Amino acid sequence: MKKNWLLRIVFGIAGVLIVAVIAVLIWQKGYYGKRWYGNTTINGVDVSKQTLAESKQKLIEAHKDYSLTIKAREDGILTINGSDIDYKFDIGSQFDDLFATQHGSMSFFGKKRDYTMDYDVDYDAKKVAKIASESALMTGDGYKIKKPVNAHVKYSAKKKQYECVAEKLGNKLKKKVFIQAIEDTLQKAQTEMDLTDEKAFPDVYKAPKITSEDEELQTALSACNNAAIRFIKWNMGEGVTEQITPEEISRWITYKNGKVKYDKTAISDWIEAFCLKYKTVGKTRTIKDHNGKNVKIYGGDYGWQMDYEKTLSQALKALKKPIDASLTEAYINDAGTDNQEALTIKCKVEYLNTAFQKDYNNFAVDWDTQNYTEISLADQMVYVFRNGKVAYSCKTISGKPVEGRSTPTGAYFIKEHNTHRVLKGENYYLVSMAVLLIALFGFFAHFEKERPGVMLLTMIASLCALAIAGRIAFFFLPQIKPIAAVVILAGVSFGGEVGFVTGALSAFVSNFYFGQGSWTPFQMVALGLVGFFAGVFFYGRESKRWLVALYGFFAVVIIYGAIVDLNTIFFTSQQLSLSVVCFVYLSGLPFNLLFGAATAGFLFCLYKPVLRRIERMVKKYRLFDKNEV
Repeated sequence: MKKNWLLRIVFGIAGVLIVAVIAVLIWQKGYYGKRWYGNTTINGVDVSKQTLAESKQKLIEAHKDYSLTIKAREDGILTINGSDIDYKFDIGSQFDDLFATQHGSMSFFGKKRDYTMDYDVDYDAKKVAKIASESALMTGDGYKIKKPVNAHVKYSAKKKQYECVAEKLGNKLKKKVFIQAIEDTLQKAQTEMDLTDEKAFPDVYKAPKITSEDEELQTALSACNNAAIRFIKWNMGEGVTEQITPEEISRWITYKNGKVKYDKTAISDWIEAFCLKYKTVGKTRTIKDHNGKNVKIYGGDYGWQMDYEKTLSQALKALKKPIDASLTEAYINDAGTDNQEALTIKCKVEYLNTAFQKDYNNFAVDWDTQNYTEISLADQMVYVFRNGKVAYSCKTISGKPVEGRSTPTGAYFIKEHNTHRVLKGENYYLVSMAVLLIALFGFFAHFEKERPGVMLLTMIASLCALAIAGRIAFFFLPQIKPIAAVVILAGVSFGGEVGFVTGALSAFVSNFYFGQGSWTPFQMVALGLVGFFAGVFFYGRESKRWLVALYGFFAVVIIYGAIVDLNTIFFTSQQLSLSVVCFVYLSGLPFNLLFGAATAGFLFCLYKPVLRRIERMVKKYRLFDKNEV
């Protein structure tokens, strides 16, 4: 009995529900048959529960005074009025089709429906493009345009390491994509356009090439930390140290194409400033003169001066030194003293000049204030101080007080300690001129009488230039110079007179670079005779290069060395004696032997190739035709 009652109740309820549903469907069919379902939007316009005619009228009215508002990044706004672009709107046939499609299915509980469709829209595309191109969003007029910034690594002074900096999107639009997006929006007759919606407009803005998710960024982070996290330290003495820190190094490195590169100019500038900081050469010093007065002096070559080139080399070597990655990682986790010490590269201070003492409280006090030598240019006197008092004095002769001859003031090192050397006044100029006139006049006068041709003079000038260039090019190698070899080749090729002229002129002109003095006429005569005798012995003969090289050795040692050493004897020795002569020649013999060996070596290498080229020039230009000689 109970079962029958339950069944009746269940079937009754079910029947009521079925009737209710049928009634709702009938009502919905009757009510919504000519209306849009609830929660319906078309291109953003709400047409819920409106008849087809009402919705059409609403859309027509909505687009009567049409305008499109564009929202951009950085609070950018652009409004395009329909009247400015000749905007025309027509619903078109798709609207009816969309209505029919919606009513092809039943709607329950007001399900939301957002439709998009293309209306029959017309506008002037050129005007749209012009408005978009000239807008502040594109030009930046009253609106700051920011370019996208790639994600990158940057040194953090606070964290004492490199860290990743996220990319910045910026607000720089892609012109063509921007205009096309506007046209697409106009075609849908939408009144709002949100460019900040990256899903709707993913490509309208220029995007960063490198983002925080890129694996390359982590590689760059590791490489930069390994390159920058190190300490390069110099112990300056007196408890003073100088060091290059990771923060400083971070300013010098860039990461590109998977490699860390150093700014060598910036490194050089730092090293230069470092060296200048501890340079005392040329600084103003206060000394007590022989009258007991404090006198300020400046200039000179005395003082501390670091070796810039060696210090720079130390820094570059330390920067490129491989560092264990575990040490770098330990410092990143804990930038304590112990981990810093493990990453410290210690360098030795290299000096060009050293002075008596260091006083970092007063750099100018780098000399022995109790023991020094004063040279008074006004008094032409030398005063030697010991324990702060004048212990010895004597007369001296300084340079003439005229331009180019005056003695510069300042603090200087003592360059030499020599005995048996005195100044002998200005007579050496007369002696030099006498040697020059006697030894050189005859050769040059005779050469001039021969009236050499233009081509021969050109060849002599070329040989002189080659000899001079060779001497200058090898200036850093004492006594190892090809000048004598070139002079000998000139004598071998063109005779003794040409050899002498080439040697004398080469010595004279090259001394404008190395310095003119009483030695110049002696060098002119010496090199001239080396070239002259080369012409006497070898001109017009086929000679073996070893024989010419052998001549070069002995000519330099015997002829050149003997004549040049005469200058030393005449102008440095107070008394001329056999012992003085022997002493001077023996003192200069190692240098003469080295010069002779170098000359022989240059001749052995250059003899054949140079002579072949000279012979071709002689034949080509007929240097020894009667009309040319």
